Amino acid sequence: MNEGMTKTPSIVTLSSDNILEDRLLSGEGVRGNVSSFSFPQSTEPHSPVIYYEELSLRSMSLSERVALWLAADLYLLTPIKEGLNLYPLEYIYVRNQMSEYLKGHIKSGALSGQLIESLMSSKGITGSVVVSEFSTCSSLLNGSLKINPYYTLKVADTLHKALYMNSSECAQRFQRDMNFITSHPSSKWTREILSDIVDLSNISTHSSISLTSNLSTQIPLNKERLLSSYLSADFATRAGVCNYLSRVFVFDYGGTLLHKEKFDIYIKQTLSAISGRKPTDRMMAAIRAISNDPRNAVLIVTGLTKLKLGDTFSDMRNVTLATSNGLVYSWGDNLRLDEDDNRTRSSSLVDPKYAMTNSSSFQNSSNKTSTNSLVNLTVDEMSGNDMYGSGRKWNALDYNIDWQVVREIAVPIITKFTFRTNGTCQTPRIPGIGWSYFGADPDWGEKQSTQCKIELEAALAKHDVKIMSMIQGSIEVVPKQLHKGVITSLFLNRIQQKRANRLPAFALVIGDEVSDDFMHDSLYNHIASSLPGAGLRNFEGFTVTVGKRDGSPALYYTNDVKDVENLLVALQNATNNPSSDAINIQ
Repeated sequence: MNEGMTKTPSIVTLSSDNILEDRLLSGEGVRGNVSSFSFPQSTEPHSPVIYYEELSLRSMSLSERVALWLAADLYLLTPIKEGLNLYPLEYIYVRNQMSEYLKGHIKSGALSGQLIESLMSSKGITGSVVVSEFSTCSSLLNGSLKINPYYTLKVADTLHKALYMNSSECAQRFQRDMNFITSHPSSKWTREILSDIVDLSNISTHSSISLTSNLSTQIPLNKERLLSSYLSADFATRAGVCNYLSRVFVFDYGGTLLHKEKFDIYIKQTLSAISGRKPTDRMMAAIRAISNDPRNAVLIVTGLTKLKLGDTFSDMRNVTLATSNGLVYSWGDNLRLDEDDNRTRSSSLVDPKYAMTNSSSFQNSSNKTSTNSLVNLTVDEMSGNDMYGSGRKWNALDYNIDWQVVREIAVPIITKFTFRTNGTCQTPRIPGIGWSYFGADPDWGEKQSTQCKIELEAALAKHDVKIMSMIQGSIEVVPKQLHKGVITSLFLNRIQQKRANRLPAFALVIGDEVSDDFMHDSLYNHIASSLPGAGLRNFEGFTVTVGKRDGSPALYYTNDVKDVENLLVALQNATNNPSSDAINIQ
């Protein structure tokens, strides 16, 4: 430290929030060390000076802390035992924002050279963060330098490295943490803590779950509470807040709205657990009633292709449909924009969080085109004819992938396996390509599909695609970043766009498989990134799995598809008769 101070004036912020006795001893030790430092006598105006003062960060205002962060070249956090400390995150954010601010003004010429020189130290306007490996920040901040406070020599070496680190490396380390910091404000930590408290309260009142159990374990869905929230959302919106699209529903299809049949592996229906079948009439009537209410918005996501989904929801014009796990989708009439009637849509519709979803137009062998926009294709254009007469317009996300090149590589491999395996065929996908082994011997088909997948993955390694099975009995080449959370995010953004950037008052997301977890995460991310004034205080959401599944981000579970049906019927009754005091949920 003595050596570093003789070269350039540096300010070090030390944060130690241990127990009082340790803090007093640490403060006494630091004061003793400061008094022992000596520097050559100098009359220069910038001769080294150590000024030491103990302050409580908790007693400082935000503006005072910002001033301290901008003055400090180094943040040193040395607890032996500590919970989450947000001050290092605040330090990185403030220094990074000031860096971006000054860069902009330097380019515009708004700041003079002398002023810039006085604002920028030898480390630039970035800084360094050194944290104890015993602190929570050690696992959260990837760009920070880690120390063991008990290892004195290592601490000294790390401090030397931090003080002499060049501005480029400092900036790179800050950028490694900025994405996490900007997406996890203190408000999110607060909401998560309050959510845990609510969950603990629910657990303590549920006789079958012990307080000593893992709090991350799902709890049964309290259907009465959900119904109350659904009705409360209606009453709240009547009080002067826009009630249009104030209640949101996101459903997986197979295993959530439609029971998956279970057969022995040698029976062909195993390979088609949901295709060719439809939900019960009771379920369909409930979805129809819910979607027809102008206060509701409904999204149904399935791994089935548009062709296999068929006309199941052709008469539900307000239901937004997403097939092939969201690769191909059609907006419900209540979410269509005027621009949707044009042939193309701006790529700004794509959630910036999913920047890779820049879509390009569909391509064929005779006309290879590529644009950075979504292309609206009608049913007639995508399937050859409008066999169901629904008049829906379908969009597709191809993630700016050159599908013509992908097909040229994949088709020969798929053709080879088609000739090798009886009962298989190449299946058309828009966009993409697939291979169906539905008609093959089950055992042989599975083995051949595994080998086909290996060869496709090797041949397409340089392309941003993956090979996966979205429905049993087939494999498909799809965008690598494709998952159900992408379309869910687009859906939530579209609703908020329709509501003048205000959040809905109620949200229900239900799925049954691991792939559906992305839908739950998408809702969490959307709420966490909501801006002030979006109406978060009036929002209540329910994330649910069909069947209890530990490890799922969903907070609640229902037992089976029948439970989902009963729940939707109760919501249908509440939609048709919101003034009813007693709506039964079987």
